[in-house]
Amino acid sequence: MDGADLFVNSPRYFSTTRSSSVELREPLDEEGGWNGWLTVAGVWFVQFVTAGHTNAFGLYEDFYKENYLQNNSGSAIAWIGSVQISLLFAMGFLAGPIVDKGYLYVRVEISNRVG
Repeated sequence: MDGADLFVNSPRYFSTTRSSSVELREPLDEEGGWNGWLTVAGVWFVQFVTAGHTNAFGLYEDFYKENYLQNNSGSAIAWIGSVQISLLFAMGFLAGPIVDKGYLYVRVEISNRVG
């Protein structure tokens, strides 16, 4: 049996029913239904708030220039937003492999239950 046969015949992806001597395999519904769509909506809101806040730094830059950092140039103030978005994406490089290895399983489960 090659790798493709192992995947296709895996009980994880198909339910097995016997009808006389023929074995029928039907795809399992693993989409999640209502909970799956609630997860999609929740992730969209998190991305909307996080990425939207970070990408709207131009508004903050103007505010900082007028109120706090009058003596600094716009390019010097822009470093704040550049570092902010860089750190946002850099966390994916750090957290991704850690989550993939299962080290944060408990935290992911807790956040799933709370959210």
